[in-house]
Parts: sequence; structure tokens; C-alpha cells
Amino acid sequence: MSGGDAGFKLTRDGELYDMRDAPFVEKATTNDAEKARLQAILAALNPAGKAPAKGSERPAENGGNRKQRQ
Repeated sequence: MSGGDAGFKLTRDGELYDMRDAPFVEKATTNDAEKARLQAILAALNPAGKAPAKGSERPAENGGNRKQRQ
């Protein structure tokens, strides 16, 4: 991954973690430059800035009307 995004995790609550030693250690960090970079990426992916509503996953391609096999 470019830009070091594999080395950090940004939570929905805005907490930034250094993931270089994951899965054994997740250290909270205050790298403001990295946090701002990741927030900008997320804003571009989700311009509304909201987490998807529960159950709002993409519907099935057939509209959810799949017939059950007998």
C-alpha cells in the first residue's frame, strides 16, 4: 500500500493507532499528519461523512427475490 496506510488504523471515533507491530500491539498515537491524511481519504470515499446504516448493505443483484431450492 502506498503512503504508509498499512502502518496506521483510524477508528470511527477518530482514534489513530500505530499498527506496525500488529497483531501483537496496537499503540495509540498522535501523528497528526497521518491522521489528517487518512481522514481525507475517508472523506473522499464517503462524502456524506456517515457510517452506513445497519442493514444497508448492497442489495442482492436479483433484488433479493432469489428462489429457494427444493
